[in-house]
Amino acid sequence: MTSALLLGDANCVFDDAEAALKLFTPDLVAACNNIGIRWEGHVDHWMTLHPRQCADWEGIELAVNRRVREGRNKPITWGHKAAPGIDRTTDDWLGSTGLFAVKALIEIGCNKIVLAGVPMTEDGAHYYSKHKWVQAPRYHRGWTKHQKEIAPYVRSMSGWTGHTFGAPDEAWLKQ
Repeated sequence: MTSALLLGDANCVFDDAEAALKLFTPDLVAACNNIGIRWEGHVDHWMTLHPRQCADWEGIELAVNRRVREGRNKPITWGHKAAPGIDRTTDDWLGSTGLFAVKALIEIGCNKIVLAGVPMTEDGAHYYSKHKWVQAPRYHRGWTKHQKEIAPYVRSMSGWTGHTFGAPDEAWLKQ
């Protein structure tokens, strides 16, 4: 059994992660986009659907370099296509970087994935922004399409994903 804590970019990520880490000690930590820069702890895998620089993201190559310069580890990076700074690729299931990361974690053998900061709600805006994430509901389609495939492996600390997949508990974590 391999467990993972998956860190998203929603404003609840730090509270969700703190609550999750009270429940279990993950075998690995994965990060989506900007949280990989901000997370002080070890990051094993870093996922992005935006490998290059854009309005609210410096791009994976610069972000990894910054993380390493700050004395933190260099994670394995994932994207949906080859690009500078990407180590591994897998297909995008069209459910945001959170679902993309779930897919990649299942591919590497994780069977217990706890989502922190991946509520997939408009109120679950990015932690670095004051704006609502109005696009969140459009990504539900990807999660719903793959729900049966991922449901045995995924639990969430908050939001729509928490309602859809349930919250992690001791019994599920030990299965």
